[in-house]
Amino acid sequence: RRFISLLCGWLHSACGAAAVVLDPHAYNERAIRCYEACGFRKVKELPRHELHDGELADCWLMALVFS
Repeated sequence: RRFISLLCGWLHSACGAAAVVLDPHAYNERAIRCYEACGFRKVKELPRHELHDGELADCWLMALVFS
């Protein structure tokens, strides 16, 4: 959590990022909880979004929008 928060803060302050967007696998609940604790919000479910180990996996589109 600390690394994610530091990285997102750096992207915002040093690079001028308005938002950070990512798409973790829907089954990766631990990662999703970590991202939510860092301020990310689920935006949209992406069914069969990514090919992983020969199968299409569902993902969540998540975003951290800076004010």
